[in-house]
Amino acid sequence: MNDDDTKHNHQARSGELMDRLSQAIESDSSTSSDEPWYLNSSWNPKFAVVSAITGCVISFYIVFRLLVDNEQDVKDDAGGDVIAFVLISIIASTITYLTGLRAMRRRYAMRAWCTANGWEYKRSGDPFHTGVIKHTDDLADSKLYWSNERSQNSMSKMFGERGVVVLERYYYQGRGRENKKVATFLVMDYGGTAPEMILHPHHITDKLPLPSDLQTVSFESNAFNRKWTVKAKDPKAAYDRLDQSTLEYLQEVEHPVALEFVGNLLVIKLHAVDIEARKVILKFVQGLTHVVPDDLMPKLNMPAFGNNS
Repeated sequence: MNDDDTKHNHQARSGELMDRLSQAIESDSSTSSDEPWYLNSSWNPKFAVVSAITGCVISFYIVFRLLVDNEQDVKDDAGGDVIAFVLISIIASTITYLTGLRAMRRRYAMRAWCTANGWEYKRSGDPFHTGVIKHTDDLADSKLYWSNERSQNSMSKMFGERGVVVLERYYYQGRGRENKKVATFLVMDYGGTAPEMILHPHHITDKLPLPSDLQTVSFESNAFNRKWTVKAKDPKAAYDRLDQSTLEYLQEVEHPVALEFVGNLLVIKLHAVDIEARKVILKFVQGLTHVVPDDLMPKLNMPAFGNNS
């Protein structure tokens, strides 16, 4: 196992430990009301202790790595090392506490929305083992979905025979646990027929000739081509399947969502992780099912967002 693997495993274990500890404290209430403590106060001694311990662990790891990388002896500047450890511990503990507080409030908002609208919420773990999504094997072929990363804050619901799952996938980049990359994904059995294709907001790098089995699809609307990039294995089939009403709907989308038809699945990605981001994705997919041809994807109606028909 190389140094990068060791670092990745260390960050993952630290993150999982922090999540378990904070989960136990999250259910603790420091008030007499039924609401959790973090809705009524920004201070909790137990969570502060957990944050301080986590901050010290992070600080020790950083100082130790600096000493190793610089091939220094601890005895050369013991005083400076101690000062660095203390300062980094204070900073890391503060960041951990504030980040954890914000995460707990965000999770509460998600749970509350799911309860009110009949969705099943899971803080961690694989949301697909319940069988809500029938064609999970198709995710292995997705170019949009982060297949090898971890899941958190998932919500799922059946709409007739079609299952919908919304979840966050995340990973840690670099040495610090605080550098966490997260995106929200929607995965659903879309129940129709579509050629394999990816649609995402246009970017200047789309013009680079990167190796891929997907070809760019151009449409008659220059305005659409400037805003969206569409790539498909069969460009003609993709061109024929995306009719004028679909192009007009996508042209009006304000949020930078990316979507992919792969196998029997529709996968949507958005680089935002709060409950409002999930509402954006759910509203988007409901609207999309109402503008595409019926044989491409049957209409999907979610009571929380009204009926688009």
